[in-house]
Amino acid sequence: MKLVLLFLFNIVFSDILSDWLAVNQNIINSGLYKISFHQKDESIIENAIYSQLDTSANLIIFDKKIRYETQDRIVIFNKDSSMILNKKYNQLFIDEADNNSKMLINIDLAKILYSSYFNDGCYDVKYQNIFSSKICFDDLGDPVFKIFNQNMNIELSNIKLDQLDSLNAKNSFEIENKLLSVFDLRIK
Repeated sequence: MKLVLLFLFNIVFSDILSDWLAVNQNIINSGLYKISFHQKDESIIENAIYSQLDTSANLIIFDKKIRYETQDRIVIFNKDSSMILNKKYNQLFIDEADNNSKMLINIDLAKILYSSYFNDGCYDVKYQNIFSSKICFDDLGDPVFKIFNQNMNIELSNIKLDQLDSLNAKNSFEIENKLLSVFDLRIK
């Protein structure tokens, strides 16, 4: 009977976000990791909803750099510049990093998630004025990250964290511009 009560106590008072963070703490604190996920975008235009699902999206975080890749786009941020590659049209846009890009690079993921608070079955996650979102957990205990905006909702699911080798990750932040139309918008 005591074992059953202890089990029920752990279920009722467990903090699933803290448990998930504890399991993934070494990866997040490593400073070099990859987050793979399915991304569902919903755009609301004149009361109609348009959805797009990308099952191969990922983020690579390394040495104050971020690489975000989907099936049709690659976005790379570092402290000085941002590069956006449109794979469909082979166009590469290079620009100076703006303040929001610089803030994204300095995000401490573990700190943000630990400072979230539980509300209506999900955790409210906020970072300054850049984004406000929710992280919920599905029936299997896997996180689902939801970002709400006026005309666009984004849901990241099937989130997997992996630690990477620094030698392999270094090449992830370069884009070869062979056969690309390059638009360099930086002030020279």
